[in-house]
Amino acid sequence: MGTGNSLIDYEHTAQRPEWEHLPEQLRSAINDRLGGRVTGAVSRTSGFSDGFASVLTTAERGSYFIKATSATSSAAQLYRAEARFAAALPAAVPAPKFLWSAELAGHVVLCFVAVVGRTPKLPWSTDELRAALRAQTAVAASLADPPARLADLVTTSFSETARDRYGNWAAIAAGQVPMPDVPSWASTQLGLLISLEAQLPELTNDATSLIHYDMRADNLLVLNRYSWTLVTDWAWVMRGPSWVDTVALLIGASDRADVDELLAGHPTAAAIPARGVEAMLAAYAGYLLVHGSAEPDPASPYLAQHRRQSGLAALGWLRRRLDH
Repeated sequence: MGTGNSLIDYEHTAQRPEWEHLPEQLRSAINDRLGGRVTGAVSRTSGFSDGFASVLTTAERGSYFIKATSATSSAAQLYRAEARFAAALPAAVPAPKFLWSAELAGHVVLCFVAVVGRTPKLPWSTDELRAALRAQTAVAASLADPPARLADLVTTSFSETARDRYGNWAAIAAGQVPMPDVPSWASTQLGLLISLEAQLPELTNDATSLIHYDMRADNLLVLNRYSWTLVTDWAWVMRGPSWVDTVALLIGASDRADVDELLAGHPTAAAIPARGVEAMLAAYAGYLLVHGSAEPDPASPYLAQHRRQSGLAALGWLRRRLDH
């Protein structure tokens, strides 16, 4: 994308262990649980975690997508949350089919039906972006009135998250964090950015639907054969308005001349309050740019770059909307 996201190949952002590098006890436990000896492994290198993620093929039982991380790692709770949410998703949600999770040999292990697909390429093609937006339509419709088995698992809301996480422009003004490298107009409009991010919790406070909350290209799988997209990584499900996921998805396509037209034409757009998009873009930009200023993490070397580029994309989209 114009802000630099096209420089990141989202198919190759993760550094993950290969099957043969896993502890022998873990490999043996996975073999036993799959009911067959693993004869082939193809690692997925998209995303930003360093956990194991591979399509494993067995001689007797076919192929499965397996994720695993140490039970004592910082990601373990996210894996456990993803297992709970994935198991409770309505069938209409376009997501890889979850099969089981287990604690094996000191690791949290998740198993899904293997899917032949790939991460969308950036900059977005029109066909793939429209397929992703159709997937978001299905997600929003399926989670507008979520089943009790899923809703009962949810413990937080986007409004609460926004209040806790998205006050970065205010923190900059207070001298708590340094101003990241931003276009000059953003520095001169700091008061406006503070005002906009501060509105986000109230603008999203009354939602009863559920959202994915991490809707972005590297959490999508394009299925070439069906011109369809699946949404992966359901670790962050929370209460929130569905348009939040739509705007988050479109940040990655915000250099397109038709991005506002695509948003306005999406079914979730009817519920967007006045200044809702601007508040979200300001809040996201502040968070992403502040955290994108950190030194690259050896365990996730592309995360800081992704955050900075996405933050600049959100900021650029915000400016165009304010100019109009």
